[in-house]
Amino acid sequence: MKSLYICCGIVKDVNVEVEKVKTLLTDFETKQCIVCDSKQEKGIFLYNGFICESCERDIVQTDTDDVRYSFYLQQLRKIQLPKI
Repeated sequence: MKSLYICCGIVKDVNVEVEKVKTLLTDFETKQCIVCDSKQEKGIFLYNGFICESCERDIVQTDTDDVRYSFYLQQLRKIQLPKI
């Protein structure tokens, strides 16, 4: 038997709505790193971009003469500064 409820005059399936909420919570808990594109739970937000802990550590420890430095700069350029 389906569990139904009425919201704003519309009959809705409770199970469908619960699954939507679970999806939203999962998306909120795991964010996609702008550097490595992996989904991670821990990291930092820099304006509208998320950087996972691993990439943050690598960026901080990378010397400017390292070949990875230009890659990190390229990835960090994806961050959009907020408009005033």
